Amino acid sequence: MTPKTLLRWHRSSESGSVGDAFTSESSEWVVFEDSAHMAHAEETKSYLEVVDDFLTRRSVPLALPACLRFMARTAEAAQSFKRRYCGRMDRSPVSLVEFPADDPERALRFWQGVLNVEFEAREGGEGEGWQTRSDAAEIGVHKRGTGPGDTFSLPYLIVDEMAGTLQRVIELDGTVVHPGDHFAICKDSEGSPFGLMAKPP
Repeated sequence: MTPKTLLRWHRSSESGSVGDAFTSESSEWVVFEDSAHMAHAEETKSYLEVVDDFLTRRSVPLALPACLRFMARTAEAAQSFKRRYCGRMDRSPVSLVEFPADDPERALRFWQGVLNVEFEAREGGEGEGWQTRSDAAEIGVHKRGTGPGDTFSLPYLIVDEMAGTLQRVIELDGTVVHPGDHFAICKDSEGSPFGLMAKPP
């Protein structure tokens, strides 16, 4: 319960419009540290456990049916929220941010110092240059050339299927600058460049 809601319940209780079910003696402050502002959606299990524990320990018979209905609606809403949004946020689509460099040694020294990360030489089908190895989005450096990926730093977004994604880029007023089966460089509808990387099989 947020401070604003709690204050509303207290004022209603004092005025007699709600009764004695919600008084200052029958309310508690609970902080959900891993939530921004929607604990019922972000920490559903913990949220419902707290409410259930509160109702078990307190005698609030007048409010119990309403609270149980509220808990059911909350659980349903939280699951709907997670299905709609959270599945899309489990993993960022940013897989790699690539920096072209006139002096690769200087660039590697710069990014190693700034981010406190280690770079390894690329191998196999990864192309030329160096990149970090981690579970997060990786940082890459390569010697600047004359290709479309050598003008700016580019975020590479991982996609499930390259051909269909490139078609959607075109349909949504973007531009495919350099197509490819595994890597591609595009511009969005506003002209900002970005790279695409096909998800490994």
